[in-house]
Amino acid sequence: MKRIFSKRFWKYFIIIFLVTALANFAYILTTYSPDFYPLSMDQGLHFALLGALLALPSALCMATSVAVFAAFRSTNFSGIADFVKTFALTAGCFLLFAGGIYVYNSTLRPTLNLKSANLYWQMKTGSFYPEPIEDGDSYGFSNPDFKNTMPSTFSYQKLHFKIDSLSDAQKGHIQESNKLLNQLPKDLADEAYESYNLEQLGVEYGHATTTELSPDSVFYIQRYTLYEEAQLLANTYADLAQYWVENYKRWVDPVSLFITFFIFALAGYCSRNKSVNKIFGILAIIIVALAMLLSVTRYTESVVLDMKRQAREYGSRY
Repeated sequence: MKRIFSKRFWKYFIIIFLVTALANFAYILTTYSPDFYPLSMDQGLHFALLGALLALPSALCMATSVAVFAAFRSTNFSGIADFVKTFALTAGCFLLFAGGIYVYNSTLRPTLNLKSANLYWQMKTGSFYPEPIEDGDSYGFSNPDFKNTMPSTFSYQKLHFKIDSLSDAQKGHIQESNKLLNQLPKDLADEAYESYNLEQLGVEYGHATTTELSPDSVFYIQRYTLYEEAQLLANTYADLAQYWVENYKRWVDPVSLFITFFIFALAGYCSRNKSVNKIFGILAIIIVALAMLLSVTRYTESVVLDMKRQAREYGSRY
């Protein structure tokens, strides 16, 4: 463990982390500076800082790739068993590190998303209204309620509460749709099942072999009652998918960090083999470094664009 987490490792890790984080900040500041109007300079810097903080996982992955590669390349292993043991112990440490990033994504990141959404809304609308002390004191001037409408601002508990609630509602709508479908004769059931996309919404097909309902009642169930239930089910399905996507997004950064460690630890160890062509190794390192830099830039840009998109989407509802 000490051989991996040496002074060399921490030197590379801290330097690369700070350089990447500052590069993210500078990239946001220069690329999106036209959006800062009518903000003051301090507010524009605040927006860039929020974007850089949201993009910190990219800096961590970049620092991990360089530091782990250098550490495993410079460490002398007595054999493959020594390497496997060291690799497993270090992987355990990075697994805890990845868990810390997930905690960051579930606790601090939602707060940063909320602040950035409010600030971006002010940037685009110029609505620098004072926040009301009580809900009834806004007099028509207030920021959108991003905290209760934008999934990326939800805490871990709130996000999973929403998922559980919508899952229960989805099951109820499926059962009700299936119940209504089974009251229809085969021809009307076939038509409704196809037109309302009930198969894609998870409703099991069924129809009535005999029915005591009048033709008008059957027609009303197909055209109105079942249709409205299918609409509710589709809306619930879309909202639930949105929350599940947000939940998965919070796992992307921890998984990416662990995969980065895995790849670059093996690359660092394999690069010690003298039979590996030196030129090929240098080219591979350059290509990987460029790919990492490009991915960091794209990640940072996607974070800011996603932040702006969500602010526009949920802000337009007000």
